[in-house]
Amino acid sequence: MATLEKLTRLSEPSIQGAQSVKKIAKDANELVRQSQEEHQSICKIHPKLAFLIADSHVQIKLCQSLEGNLKRHLADLESTVQAKEQQANDLFQEMATILELLKSREVNEIGSHSIKDGKHTLYDHIDQEAVDSLESRVKQYLQQLQDISKTNSEQCTQTLHKINHITIPEAEDISITWEGVQAMGNLIADSQSAIDDISQDLQSVERHCDQLRDTIRDLEVQGGTLSIDDYNVLLHDTDEIPGIVADLEEALSGVRQRADEINVRHLQYSAFFDESKRRFAAVSEISDIFSEYVQTAAGEQSRYVALVAALDTALEDMWGLVTWYRQFHSAYDGLIAEVHRRRQAQRDILAAVDDMRARLDALHMEELQTRAAFVDKDGPYLPSDLCPFIQDPPSRFVIEEVADAGRFASVQSHETRFSTHQVLSEAAKRGLVLGVLSNNKLLNADSASLSNAQQQSLVAKAAALGFSGEAGKVQTVLSDDLQQHIALVGLGDTQAEAAKISTTETEIVRTAVATGVRQLLQARKVDSVTIAPMPHAQAAAEGAQLALYKFDQFKSSKEGEDEAPASINVSWLDSTQKEWDAGQITANAQNFARDLMNTPANFMTPTLFAERVAREFQGLDNVHVRVHGPEWVKEQKMGGLLTVSQGSNEPLRFLEIEYRGSGADTPVDLGLVGKGVTFDTGGYSLKPGRYMDAMKGDMGGGAVVVAAMRALAQLRVPINIVAAVPLCENMINGKAVKVSDVYTSRAGITVEVMNTDAEGRLILADALHYVTDVHKPTALVDVATLTGAMVVALGEHYTGVFTPSPHLWQRIERAAHTADEPAWRMPLHDCWDAMLKSPVADLSNIGNRAEAGACTAAAFLRQFVHGKRTGKGILGDQNNDEESSPKWAHLDIAGPMEAASTSGYHTKGMSGRPTRLLIALAQDLAHKKLN
Repeated sequence: MATLEKLTRLSEPSIQGAQSVKKIAKDANELVRQSQEEHQSICKIHPKLAFLIADSHVQIKLCQSLEGNLKRHLADLESTVQAKEQQANDLFQEMATILELLKSREVNEIGSHSIKDGKHTLYDHIDQEAVDSLESRVKQYLQQLQDISKTNSEQCTQTLHKINHITIPEAEDISITWEGVQAMGNLIADSQSAIDDISQDLQSVERHCDQLRDTIRDLEVQGGTLSIDDYNVLLHDTDEIPGIVADLEEALSGVRQRADEINVRHLQYSAFFDESKRRFAAVSEISDIFSEYVQTAAGEQSRYVALVAALDTALEDMWGLVTWYRQFHSAYDGLIAEVHRRRQAQRDILAAVDDMRARLDALHMEELQTRAAFVDKDGPYLPSDLCPFIQDPPSRFVIEEVADAGRFASVQSHETRFSTHQVLSEAAKRGLVLGVLSNNKLLNADSASLSNAQQQSLVAKAAALGFSGEAGKVQTVLSDDLQQHIALVGLGDTQAEAAKISTTETEIVRTAVATGVRQLLQARKVDSVTIAPMPHAQAAAEGAQLALYKFDQFKSSKEGEDEAPASINVSWLDSTQKEWDAGQITANAQNFARDLMNTPANFMTPTLFAERVAREFQGLDNVHVRVHGPEWVKEQKMGGLLTVSQGSNEPLRFLEIEYRGSGADTPVDLGLVGKGVTFDTGGYSLKPGRYMDAMKGDMGGGAVVVAAMRALAQLRVPINIVAAVPLCENMINGKAVKVSDVYTSRAGITVEVMNTDAEGRLILADALHYVTDVHKPTALVDVATLTGAMVVALGEHYTGVFTPSPHLWQRIERAAHTADEPAWRMPLHDCWDAMLKSPVADLSNIGNRAEAGACTAAAFLRQFVHGKRTGKGILGDQNNDEESSPKWAHLDIAGPMEAASTSGYHTKGMSGRPTRLLIALAQDLAHKKLN
């Protein structure tokens, strides 16, 4: 019984501990349940909170955008109103000006009638009511626009004022808040783990308690005794229970602490949610204010648009009225001017009639003198010196009298009738070109074997015909002995004696002689022409020889054509024969270039061109001509020439001419490269068909180069020159180069072909690199009909020159003045190198923008003379000059390649220019070497 009591006493703490454990477990479970509920509540709130924050951000950005648009709209509105006011004021001022002009313009009498009876100024003929009505409409529309602008400004100000008084609470970052939610979940998980531990300990305590109860119950039933070992075990288990309870209480404290943290975070989250709702409400209020303003402004905007349209219409009407009044004023001035012009024309006609009467009187006097030559004391007769020109001359003639004293008389016999014009046309087959100064003084007439009497007669005839020696004017007269036609050519005004006329007037002499020769050949049909001494023998020879040029070798019949005879003899009456001969060589060289350029392409293929040139140079000293074929070009790796030529069935040629006028062992002074495309279709970048016929002359650069070389060899100029002409056709077939094809040039530079019609620069590039690399000339000049842009820039008279060398340009400019073939230096700057960049190759063959076509072409060629360039030039450096070796220049002759009309020594068609410029340049370099 003592053992039972002792066990009962020992079990009481265990049973009490078990009860404490149960209470702890119950409290812990309640805390966890509450925490889970709060966590679930936050998880439900979080999406709504995220939506509120995100939507608030969107609304704020939208409101900020609306605020900016509102301010810009207001500024645009004010700017439009100001612009319309300025436009209207300008028109008002313009209208006031033209009205004042009309008021000040008195109506003059025209003929015998005024424009309108009873009106004295142009202002009286306009509708002032229409002007006033228009001005009133414009002012009314402007006032309405100003009212709308003012209303909009006030509404905008009120809207912004309302917005500025609304405070938008700051919103935290939603991502940070979500991290708090996740932390709450972790706390709950930790608490749940502690509860699980408590539950396990509780089960252990209950198990021990059950064992104690069972042992006590067994002792009560059996009344037995407990062994010492069993007692010790029970005692040990009972001692552990207080420790377990203490651990559970500590765990319960941790659960309570986490529950408190969850509760605090829940309170914070709820407060944050409430703040976000207030923020959303504030933003929504701002948005509503904006919406209200937009709805109000929409109606005003439609009215504003309609009003602006009406104002524009009124301003256009007003401008139309101003324009009409100005036209009215101009028309009146034009009417007055036409009246004055007609009156002046009447006076000019009367003066011309008087002048014609004077001329007829002079001709009548000449006729009477001629008539007297046919009369002797026994009656009319025919002088014996005219008999050789008339078949079966009659022995006696009778002069037929005519009623009109101003008509030529005719002579008749009983069976033969002829006129003096018939005698003259048969007799005078010789021509003379004689210079006349502006003071009507004949130039070197003594050298032409003209007596003083004949000279006085010529001056009198010229004066009677209104000729005064003005530069560019020509008058043909018949000599007194009826033996030759004389072309009096005007040399212009000069204060010096004839022998001292400056050589700067060579173009006047050249043009005058050419015009005189044309007159004698075409109008008078002479078969020989003599040139009286002129101030500049070479220019005179050039004018005469160039005037003789015609290209008709492919015409089967020349009947009815007003052209010169098939052969003509031109002679020079002066001792300066050397200058005359030099002029003929120079002019014949230009005519040779004309022939090459005018010849149809089927008779001037690359092969035929090279053969023709080789024949021309046969027999000339110190000249070597080499014609290379496709295999040689492949060996030289001339990718540009090969690429362009591959579209044609005609084989390419590379023509190389070397003239050693100053010795074989001395350096090459000048290199010439000429473009030799004997026909250019443009390739797949096809040219317009209307102008393609001129492309037979696209080898004009090569033509003038070989022509100049021939003249320099004939003149034996002491200079070493090398010329290169790459020859090919630019055609289309299955092998032709395509746009965007890439090739490698002789210089190793890869080129993307972005335009197949920019082919000239491709073949020139290889030729320039070859001459530079192999012959190493001091100066290098290429000549090419390269770009239409040059025609637009300079027209047909000037050659465009691109060169980085001021020294070489000075020589070219001097040669241009000497030869009277104008040239103009064009800009050549590194900035154009950047326009030649290609995305797939080193260079593109055209610029990447539709501008500066001639400049980018020159910049492309420069890459193959002085090496690949970076395009980093400073634009502030206007000249971008440099004296690299060789000194190089590019001559674009697309303009002067063809003459649009026949005048002076120019003949319509291919011009052969600038052959004389190249000759003059070489002569200048021979006289003084280029440093």
